[in-house]
Amino acid sequence: AVHVLGLLCISFRNLDTEERYAIAEAEGGFDDDEDAQATNFQRKFSVPILEGLIHVLGEEKQGWKIREEAASAVLAFCAGCQDAELLAPFEEKLLSSLFGIIQSGPMSTKSEGLTAVASLASVIGASFGKYYDHFMPLAKGLVAAENIESNGEDSVETLRGKAMECVGLMGNAVSKDKFEPDARQMMDLLLKQLQQSGGENQDPTAKEYIVRATARICTAMGEKFLPYLQYIIPDLVESAKREIEITIEDTPFDGMAAPEQNVPGMETLDMHVRGLGGKRIGFNTWAAQEKELACNMLYTYADGFGESFLPYIPQTAAVLLREVMSPMYTVRIAAICALPRLLSSLSAALKKDASLAQAAQELFVNILQQLLQALDMDDEFEEEDLEDEEDEETEEVMLIVAECIAAVLRTAFESGGLTDSNVDVMFSNEYNNGQRTPRFGVPGQEVANVLTEIVKKMQARVEKRMVQHKKLQILGVDVDAQMLENLEEADKRTNEFMDSLCEGIGCIIKAHGGNIIGPCRQICQPFSDSLLTIPGMSAPLNAVGLFFYDDIIEYGGNGAHEFVEKGIQHMLRCADSDNYLLRQAACYGLGVSAEHGGPVVDQFVQPVLSKLLEVIKAPESRKGTNGSATDNAISAVYKLCLHRSAIVPKTVLGELLSLLPIDSDRLEARIVHYRLMRHLAQNDDIAKEYGETMRNVLRKAAASTKGFNQSKQEYDEDDSILTVQTRSFVQSM
Repeated sequence: AVHVLGLLCISFRNLDTEERYAIAEAEGGFDDDEDAQATNFQRKFSVPILEGLIHVLGEEKQGWKIREEAASAVLAFCAGCQDAELLAPFEEKLLSSLFGIIQSGPMSTKSEGLTAVASLASVIGASFGKYYDHFMPLAKGLVAAENIESNGEDSVETLRGKAMECVGLMGNAVSKDKFEPDARQMMDLLLKQLQQSGGENQDPTAKEYIVRATARICTAMGEKFLPYLQYIIPDLVESAKREIEITIEDTPFDGMAAPEQNVPGMETLDMHVRGLGGKRIGFNTWAAQEKELACNMLYTYADGFGESFLPYIPQTAAVLLREVMSPMYTVRIAAICALPRLLSSLSAALKKDASLAQAAQELFVNILQQLLQALDMDDEFEEEDLEDEEDEETEEVMLIVAECIAAVLRTAFESGGLTDSNVDVMFSNEYNNGQRTPRFGVPGQEVANVLTEIVKKMQARVEKRMVQHKKLQILGVDVDAQMLENLEEADKRTNEFMDSLCEGIGCIIKAHGGNIIGPCRQICQPFSDSLLTIPGMSAPLNAVGLFFYDDIIEYGGNGAHEFVEKGIQHMLRCADSDNYLLRQAACYGLGVSAEHGGPVVDQFVQPVLSKLLEVIKAPESRKGTNGSATDNAISAVYKLCLHRSAIVPKTVLGELLSLLPIDSDRLEARIVHYRLMRHLAQNDDIAKEYGETMRNVLRKAAASTKGFNQSKQEYDEDDSILTVQTRSFVQSM
């Protein structure tokens, strides 16, 4: 079908009106189709398609409906092909043709033309600057126009909204300096229109266009948009607070329905309830739409402004905390996702103003409490049949709640200044002597309660999955493909859920260290052991069990030595798993045990070393997904050489250095290479013996392009295999 459509495009100009309309419509469908993208449809047929569309868009004798459909096809083409170079030869003619239909076409055609221009501007980026001065006045004029003649086919609000959208996307395509004068004019106009929109009995469509347009302008202006927040946020908070009217009233249900009351925005459903008779249920969809938009926009602004959002955090948090339990799915999702961003903003501000510590602690406690309460919805699930798919909306909420619990616990832990990026801090005395401990988080007296709540939810989810697998075994030959697919999808969601909550537990362990050995022994260890020992438990769930041992041994101090013996036994058993994630968790844990496990590790050094070398020397151990696990095995052997040097043969370190650098697990690579740099900087005994080899390893690592951002011409700190400090040292060698 794709090839047939491509051939038709070549002869586009020779077809009659109806055929052109059909092809223009089909092009939009094909361009927007995932399968068509997979066959690289736009790239194969870009020339005939775009030439054909340019011809139709610019041909005045064509009907407006065909030209409108062609504009829609341009939009779909851009959506499926984010390649500025592909569009470069056609951008001038396309934009010239679109300018004509926006200027002269009927309302619906203008709307499609504006959307196509906005999409083109997004794809071609800075190149749009050449056309900006032509299109911006046109779009601004449509936004400002008080009297727009309507032909009845499309609403004035839609046209004005498309023009607002176009202004924002064009502004994002050009430089901030270029857009700023127009942005300020637009904001003055939009704020005036915002005051006139909305209200109890007004269609929220116009307000939605305005609010979304201000968000796009905000993205383009960045910090220069801050003065406008004082006008926007209070209005959004009020909209988010708005109660959604739901009515239930008696009505005949005998084919003679009572007349409906003409209340703007209310939609009704007549139904018969056994024992109660006819009922009419009313729901204010306008209020619901406005509330959903407000919650989503509050998330957008909180996410975009970081610590600059500080003045608006109290009022925003108050309304969003309440909406975590909203019956509206979309409102609930927006509120849940926004809360970690509010905490992150406050945490960033706390670094500059220590007086905010109490506010940060209170917000953290309130958010965590609400999110844990939201997890109770998982208990309300009815056990589904294998033939049925799980409630997708509720499942998505549960996954997002778990992810956000991990996010707020991570933010709390990192409030002390330690992240995966600052490896140098990880090894500094400044961190080890407590100067980098978290500024807020789970209070010590509440750790046991929080761990209990989280583990209880994890355990319930695992038990639910085990019941479903047992049902599958009982059915035997009666299992069909749909049942298997449903079970597989449910297992994937369970793994995501467990990984997020496990990360949250890890952050609590990192924050409290040896002070919570008791709760870890009583609450976490039994559950982790069950994940590692119960027959039939999947490899991803085994890995969750190992993550607990990895974290408590690494961060629990001397008190955590009681976990080492059992932990190493689990790790040795899992280190040669076929599942690379489980293998990676085991190898990482063996390295952590070598470094932090105390004297009890000595008895395991030989079997641990043998197992790690087995992993490293396995066929294709450094290819594909195997690479990260093998990197962790190499790092673990390095830790054995450093911390168990009296037992590990001296020749092992020399052999190990020949395997470096590593680059699959970027964080572990940064840590290993940082350690090498420290040896050299301190000129210790290891550096004296292996100094030249270590320098060669670091030179190779510095030459790697892993993590190099071509557009910025610099290394991304989180994706590079060297820290900034290590790279600087290499350059000075």
